Amino acid sequence: MQAVLLASGQNTRVRHIHPGLPKVMFPLNNRPYLDYYIDTLFEEGISELIIIVYHLSGIIKEYLSDRPEIKTGKIKIIKRRPEYGPVGALADIENMLQEKFFLFYCDTLFKTNLKEAYKKLDNSHFEALTLLTRDEFEMWDNMEIKIDEQV
Repeated sequence: MQAVLLASGQNTRVRHIHPGLPKVMFPLNNRPYLDYYIDTLFEEGISELIIIVYHLSGIIKEYLSDRPEIKTGKIKIIKRRPEYGPVGALADIENMLQEKFFLFYCDTLFKTNLKEAYKKLDNSHFEALTLLTRDEFEMWDNMEIKIDEQV
């Protein structure tokens, strides 16, 4: 199973907390938040992780350079173009993507059964599957989710 982690934000809302660090490098119990994300994804069965970076990307690349998954190619770090947002960055790496992959924003850490989710998607006629979490902060109250079937 393949996953893409979008970790290329500019930290505009939280940059004051840890100036000079990308959000995924903010410390959580003396480890960067990114470590927990990577560990969780591999524990859940991800075999390849593509991390799309931009803001302060050198810090992320330097930190991950010693991880064994970098050396074996299980983790690939791609710097997105300055003029691209997340969708453009995905289009830019289209040739690297498997037919089915997970896409995550680095903002929410989770624990779920990705193998089961992948199996459900594999056994359905849907081309996309969205995993949602309870929004305790009411950030998404006005959003609507719609699933379109291909006919």
